Amino acid sequence: MKKLTIFQCIVVMLLLASGAIAQKKVLVIESYHPDLTWVSQCEKGITGVLGSEYQIHFFYMDTKRLPEREFQKRADAAWKKYLEIRPDLVMIGDDNGLRLLGPQLAETGTPTVYFGINNNPRNYFAGSKLPKNITGVLEHLPVFPWVRYLKKIMPGSKKALVLLDSSPTTDAILNVTFKERQSVGFGGIVAEYKIAGNWTQWKETIKNAKPYDMIIIPTFHALKDDRGDSVSFKHVVEWTWANSQAPVFSHQDYTVGPRGAVGAYVVYGQAHGRLAGEIALDILSGEKRPEEIGHIMDREGKFYFNQHQLDRFDLVLPEKIRNQAKFK
Repeated sequence: MKKLTIFQCIVVMLLLASGAIAQKKVLVIESYHPDLTWVSQCEKGITGVLGSEYQIHFFYMDTKRLPEREFQKRADAAWKKYLEIRPDLVMIGDDNGLRLLGPQLAETGTPTVYFGINNNPRNYFAGSKLPKNITGVLEHLPVFPWVRYLKKIMPGSKKALVLLDSSPTTDAILNVTFKERQSVGFGGIVAEYKIAGNWTQWKETIKNAKPYDMIIIPTFHALKDDRGDSVSFKHVVEWTWANSQAPVFSHQDYTVGPRGAVGAYVVYGQAHGRLAGEIALDILSGEKRPEEIGHIMDREGKFYFNQHQLDRFDLVLPEKIRNQAKFK
């Protein structure tokens, strides 16, 4: 019996060494492209949790840069990848992926964890009910909390412009924040939103933004020029900085700098991805089923500022905000 036990141990070790005992497979479908900082931050958080114990495959739908007419083609390619891999679990980043692939994944029963979702995820399924095999992390950009903080930094401000690109992400943000209202007043300031359908409209809006005391740019990655080509986020941010008479703020830490936004109130991608990874780990390990895990709402922000830009507009941070801020 002892010899048999030793023999069995040797066989198991050889199988592990040869890879014959397969690792569980995870397919991460990203709505966007790998060079986008948000995407790379989320992936770092996910892989940091799952480590090397699982086979992790990535697919990028690239819907920030491609025209909307090509979205379904990319969704079909993602589905083909799913059929090839037959993963034990799927993770979907951002609204386009969940909207285009969520209903199909619901029918398979494959455990699915979403992240970066700005809209109500139930809106993407028939009957507005979340399927039992799907759960995840919501990303609600803290637009109004940011305006409230900015009012403390700029106590004399009366009007804030929230400028966004034309994209499904924008639609989701407006659905959660402004809803059907064009403007919202609170705490002595009125926040009004405008959507720029393209790069030309964006520039015109910035040049004609004199009535506003501050400008907030939650989304700008989907902007296209007159030829239909994507405008790089760096160019958008630097042009906006150079041509705005009002201080510009964002929700992305990588936009803050001496040639960028004055500050940002950020839902940090790596921490967000880590939350999604922890949910996935609970499911993969068999500790919990998706239907036993309520979705998490990640809306905790971090402050980022650039001192040169603060000085440019003679802005002084309240002590409480300065003590919590990171400077770039």
